[in-house]
Amino acid sequence: MLYFTTKIEYKRKCLEQSVERKDSALLSFENEVEILNKKIGVLSKKMEQMQRVSAAASETDINIFDTIENQENVINQLKVQLKLTNEKKIEADILTNEFKNELAKTYSALASSKEKLTVMKVATLNSKIDYNSEILIQQVQEIWDIIGVLIDVREKSRKEIETCLEDTCSRMHNDATDLKVQIQSEIESHEQSLKKIYQVLGINDKCEIAQNIQSHEYKLFQHLDILKENLDSVMPRYNTAMDRKIK
Repeated sequence: MLYFTTKIEYKRKCLEQSVERKDSALLSFENEVEILNKKIGVLSKKMEQMQRVSAAASETDINIFDTIENQENVINQLKVQLKLTNEKKIEADILTNEFKNELAKTYSALASSKEKLTVMKVATLNSKIDYNSEILIQQVQEIWDIIGVLIDVREKSRKEIETCLEDTCSRMHNDATDLKVQIQSEIESHEQSLKKIYQVLGINDKCEIAQNIQSHEYKLFQHLDILKENLDSVMPRYNTAMDRKIK
């Protein structure tokens, strides 16, 4: 177990470094996109000015028409460069998210290993193997994973195990179960509210989206946050519609 925990810790550090590099590359692409957009904006304004001047110029004034053509070529080249940079940015964004997801899984695996290691350590110090506590901590870990509990919270709970194994595991199991039930209740309530609002506003496709959000695709906290964001974004429109209905 100690070897496994150490191995996961090493993998976590490697992934953190990879995420840091990908974040840096992503930021570089974002800056490049911003610079290119500004250049295109400036050149486009110059083009508009030159086109106005050219409208008043004689057909024999070759210089200004050549200049306009050159500016158009520069803008087209910048647009091609912008397209390529955007494509690279999208690729970097996908890779960064993949690394972050893998890192989150590694954090969870590392936390699980530390928790099991702590249970074994305390049980050994007590000169007995507490199988009940091992089962409880495994059940707690499964619930935590479904909920998406933060690693800091898990680390605090792990330290509590060191002081009192059996009572702490039992309490943690009860707390985790209660939290899961509470969040699931909030999710159900928010889903019903969102569905009702979408129906009032006549947004059928949104109703379908709200109904088809699969809880297994997200941790419970993530699922709840998505529903809250959807509610926050649609509430102003809903309130306006209700005010008009009252009037």
